[in-house]
Amino acid sequence: MVRRERVAGAVGLVLGPVVATFGMAVYRFAFRPGPLIVPWGLLLAVLGGVAFVVLLREFGRNAGIAGAVGWVAGEAGSLAWHPGGDFLLASDWLGYSMMVLGTAGVMVAGTWGRRR
Repeated sequence: MVRRERVAGAVGLVLGPVVATFGMAVYRFAFRPGPLIVPWGLLLAVLGGVAFVVLLREFGRNAGIAGAVGWVAGEAGSLAWHPGGDFLLASDWLGYSMMVLGTAGVMVAGTWGRRR
């Protein structure tokens, strides 16, 4: 039982940055009917990260925490400044929302609930 949790935690640490990168690729997608903006990509990115961590939580609490740490590490790695000025997260309300809601969502999903 412990071995399964450790393997799932290692998978979470490796795949967490991948899931975060996919989330950052889609968070800017939005439906814009006139002046209204419906950020469905932001919703998809945050819920995808939370679903990833909840899936890992089924193998044990530590596996969920490891997945959340991997996801946040992937997001933090994308915030690094590059000489060409490329950023995965833009400095606008959608980028800040992705950063705050995504981080809070995966950390809460990784730590919330009873110990299994």
